[in-house]
Amino acid sequence: MQLAQFLGVRSQAVIKTLCILGFEKVVDVDKESRTSSSGGSLREDIQIKDESPILIVDVKGITGLPSDPEATQAHRHATMRMKEWERTDINCLTIINHQRNIPPLDRENNMPYRQELIDGASQMDLGLMTTWDLYRLLRSFLRNNWKPENIKPLFYKSQRISIIPTNYEYVGLVKQIWEQPKAFSVNVEGSTLGNNDKIGIETPIEIFEYEIASLMLNNQEVTKAEIGNEIGIKTKLFPSYIKKAFRVYKIKS
Repeated sequence: MQLAQFLGVRSQAVIKTLCILGFEKVVDVDKESRTSSSGGSLREDIQIKDESPILIVDVKGITGLPSDPEATQAHRHATMRMKEWERTDINCLTIINHQRNIPPLDRENNMPYRQELIDGASQMDLGLMTTWDLYRLLRSFLRNNWKPENIKPLFYKSQRISIIPTNYEYVGLVKQIWEQPKAFSVNVEGSTLGNNDKIGIETPIEIFEYEIASLMLNNQEVTKAEIGNEIGIKTKLFPSYIKKAFRVYKIKS
C-alpha cells in the first residue's frame, strides 16, 4: 500500500492494515451503519472482536494536533457500548491522522497528544496512536516477517502505543558509528547482549533487524555485553542508514 493511499483513506486503510497484522474479526461499523435498515447515528468506526476485551476504535483525520475531545471520543463510544451490550470488557483505541497536510516526517510525531491526556488514558483503558505509527508498524511487520502474536497485544495497551513488538527488549542508544570497520557502539542500558543475538534498530520510518557478527569491548572481542558497557557491534550486513541515538533492541526467540 502506497503511503499517500494509506494516509488518505481513513477507516478502510486501517481495517486493511489490522487484517494484515493478524486480526480476524474486524467490523466496519461505518459500513454496517450505512447499510442498516434501522438507521441510527454513527458511533465508532471499527470494532475488533478477536478476543476479550472488545476494542472500540475511532479513526480521525485532522489538520492540526488532536484536541482532548477528539482524542477521547473512542472512550465515549466504548462507554455507550458497555451500557448497550451490558458488559464491561471493552477497551478503546484512538488512531488519528494528525497534521495531515504536512509530510509525515515533518509532523510532530514524538508528542502528538498532550502529556496530561496520555497520563490519564490508563484510567479510561484508552490507547493512543497515529496513522503514521500504524504505517511504520505495518512496514516493519512486512519487512521482518513478524508474528501476529507479538504485535496484536500492543493494540490492547493504554496510553501512547508503541510499535515495538512484545518479543523485543530495549538495549540502548547508538553512541558512535565507524564506517571502517563498519561497526557501531551502543550504551547497554536495558538488556544484555550475546554475540549470537539478533537485534532490531528503530529508525524514524521502520525497524530493521540484523544478526550480530561480533561484539567488541575495549578493543577485545567478547561473547557478552553487560549493562553499563559501551559495546561495539558488527552485524552481518552493515546498516548504512544508522544514526546516533537510534534505539537498539534485542530480539527474544
